[in-house]
Amino acid sequence: MLTVRGTITEARATKRRLQAHGRPAAATDEHADEHADEHADEILDAFAARYLRAKSAIFSPHTIKSIETEYRLRIAPSLGHLRLGEITRERIEIW
Repeated sequence: MLTVRGTITEARATKRRLQAHGRPAAATDEHADEHADEHADEILDAFAARYLRAKSAIFSPHTIKSIETEYRLRIAPSLGHLRLGEITRERIEIW
């Protein structure tokens, strides 16, 4: 939970800023492949942890805990050890 002093407008502006901070930078068409390659060697477990840390500023603690639990029980056992570049549509369909 985050408390913002000031007006509701200022609180909403802070919320939008924090939400934008949690989003990855948009890749332009000419740099899309470079951006994809940048994270291709990252393990899904590490990516998930980084994602949840980034979202902890905007999601409630209960939501973070729920996502963490679902990931740990459902996704991590089968896919968590894979590099992001190894996760394909076919692999997801088989899973």
